[in-house]
Amino acid sequence: NVLRKMLEENAALGGEQSGHIIFLKNSPNGDGIVTSLKLLEALSSSNKRISLQASIMKKYHQKLLNYDIVDKEAMLNSEEYSVIKNDIQNMISGKGRVFIRPSGTEKKIRVLLESKDKNIIDKCKNNFDEFMKKYEWTNSFNGIYYWQMCYNYITFLYIKWKEKDIGGIKYVKNKN
Repeated sequence: NVLRKMLEENAALGGEQSGHIIFLKNSPNGDGIVTSLKLLEALSSSNKRISLQASIMKKYHQKLLNYDIVDKEAMLNSEEYSVIKNDIQNMISGKGRVFIRPSGTEKKIRVLLESKDKNIIDKCKNNFDEFMKKYEWTNSFNGIYYWQMCYNYITFLYIKWKEKDIGGIKYVKNKN
């Protein structure tokens, strides 16, 4: 959450790659109109063209990874996660950044890799892909998720049986 991190860091400006930008002195919400006005204000005060301003910006290679996962907490608390996270941070150290977080709304882990060197991003991605094979939902489908689906289906059938209505056919118990 951008706002939460801004409050933790006492930051006046925060944003995401998606364009969600917050100017905390103006509003605790991302607002495109405020962002546009702030850009025009900055350009006006510098008397420099926007193309010159943009050319100053350092560009990094970026890779956003999303992994479907059964149990976010188990993965984030595992010893293997601590090791892979430290390995990736050491690979990127001084040349970019890595940001790993659980989704707040989905069963996903999100990883953002940024570096001046694209090869480092590719290597980090490959290492994290290998690590995630244990935890990804697609590899766990035959495990926990499968049994949850079976349980839900059996429960559904039991409820329908109790209602004496299975597949539109009324079920009548033999009294013998």
